[in-house]
Amino acid sequence: RLDMSELQLAVKPFGLRSVVDKTVGKWSPASRIRLMVSGDAWVRGDTEWVDLIVANLLRNAISSGGDRIWVRVTEGFRMVGLEVGDNGQEVPARDLAHLFQPHYRARRGGDVSLGLELSVAQRLARAMGGDVRYHWRQDENVFELTLLKVDESSRAREWSPDLVIDPLTDRPSRDAITRLISDGGPTMVYQPIVDMRTVGDAGAGVLGYESLARFPHSSPPEWFETAGSEGLRLELELAAVRSAIAEYDPEFPKVFLAVNLSNGTLVAPDLESALDGLEPGRTVLELSEGARIRSYEATRRIVDGFRQRGIRLAVDDVGADEIDMWHILRLNPDIIKLDRRLVADADHVKRNNALIKGIAVMAKDLGIMVIAEAVETGKERQRLLDLGVHFGQGYLFGKPRPLRWASRILTP
Repeated sequence: RLDMSELQLAVKPFGLRSVVDKTVGKWSPASRIRLMVSGDAWVRGDTEWVDLIVANLLRNAISSGGDRIWVRVTEGFRMVGLEVGDNGQEVPARDLAHLFQPHYRARRGGDVSLGLELSVAQRLARAMGGDVRYHWRQDENVFELTLLKVDESSRAREWSPDLVIDPLTDRPSRDAITRLISDGGPTMVYQPIVDMRTVGDAGAGVLGYESLARFPHSSPPEWFETAGSEGLRLELELAAVRSAIAEYDPEFPKVFLAVNLSNGTLVAPDLESALDGLEPGRTVLELSEGARIRSYEATRRIVDGFRQRGIRLAVDDVGADEIDMWHILRLNPDIIKLDRRLVADADHVKRNNALIKGIAVMAKDLGIMVIAEAVETGKERQRLLDLGVHFGQGYLFGKPRPLRWASRILTP
């Protein structure tokens, strides 16, 4: 029904706790399971399909083989998150890329299908303007369902599924992109970047934040790729930059803000005005390592002009594919960001260690800051420090969140 655009959604406001309690009430897990539920918030969605999503996530949690499952509602600036967590077996790294693919089978407490129920859950959530994501946090599996919050003060937008989804591609429609741009751009969340040598010490603080876009349906790459095919990528990226600066409320007075850009936006004349409102010395322009650059000379000229004002350049995703050191050196960045695959690929630790150490030594000689992405465990942090990488971001230090929101767990 999803594939054929025949799914009927009765989207309305409702209390999320009431649906969760109903779903849990129908559930009769094994006696080994201790199921805890906390929190409530009002959201927009179809209660029938939210019930199915929660049931799918509970079944998945039980299949992981742990003895404790918890369901927790957290309230954000524009979205509400419902986390279903368990202390069972971690999803193997080889399965992460396939986690939400239908019909994928994997060994996790037996030969089970990881993908069908999770794929349906994610697609239903996206059809209602939300999403389902997975992360491993503090020795627990966490699947998070996000839905649009019902609260005027949160400025949650009224998105209709038929406007957001192109029925032929299951990707954002052109109308949805133009509407989002005219409404002021996507919702932005911010992930801290820290000095891993001192984090946790008295007086230690966050060095900066990376701003990340969140959309009412589909993943950020799908929105930006579709915007590119529709000739709207520049406008969408500039809207994201303006939104990031408008919603940026740093907790520390001297931290920097990194905004993500393609090369086309980096060299666009309108970027300078989009950066108004943020001090140049606290601005970092983050360019993907795989960005297509037509003229290094033109890009360097623009970057040098920004650098004279105090704005820095970061090259992102280093190590995502083959590392092109010539590409990096020609851009002369102030910051290099190591891709998560160099940090988390447990199957090639020796090779990755050599690459990380080589990059760290080169960067030190050139005066370039190296930041490791997706640092999730204390073991990874120590490994990176031993290899000469002093700065990092990831769930170990903080998940992406709005900075105008004091994150809290709601009580029933």
